[in-house]
Amino acid sequence: MTERIDWNSVVPIVHDIAIKAHDLASDVIGDRRHHISYCAIFCQDDGQYDDYVAAVAAAGTLANETATGPVYVTPGIETPAGTLRVVKVRKPDPTRPELGDADFAVDDYAAFKATFETTGQLSLIERPHFEMLELTVPGAPVRAYFSHPPVEKHPGIREVFDETA
Repeated sequence: MTERIDWNSVVPIVHDIAIKAHDLASDVIGDRRHHISYCAIFCQDDGQYDDYVAAVAAAGTLANETATGPVYVTPGIETPAGTLRVVKVRKPDPTRPELGDADFAVDDYAAFKATFETTGQLSLIERPHFEMLELTVPGAPVRAYFSHPPVEKHPGIREVFDETA
C-alpha cells in the first residue's frame, strides 16, 4: 500500500527544491537580491505525477495547462527567497532527473542579463511571452532560472495570481 500524498506532504518537497535552487543561484550570482516566483516538481514516473497533480490541485487553483504539466497558484510557502505561490507539477522527462527547479526574479533584469549572459554560467531561453536565463550545474539536485517577466506575471498565471492575492 502506498502512502497518500496530500498538500501537507508536498510543501516540504517544494520547500526543499526552493532552498536548494536558492543556494545554487546564490553560489553563482552572489548576494544579488532575487525573490522566488515559481517552483516545479520534476516527477520521475507516471504514478508520482498523478499523486502530485492530485495533491497540488486540491490545494491550489489551476492557472495554466502546459505541454509539460499543470501550473497552480497555491497557498503561500515561505522560503529563504520569499513567499512562493506558483507550483508546477512536471510530467516525467528523462532530461529532468533533478528534484525540480525554481524561478527567481531579480530587481534589474536587463543589468543582470548583461552581467551574466556572457559568463557562460547561464543560458538564455526565449519564449513567446518571456525569456529566462537557465542555471544548471552538473550533479546539482535542482535547476534555477531567472525569468523576465517573473512567472507570476506570465499570461494565464497573473490573472489567477491576482484573483487569489
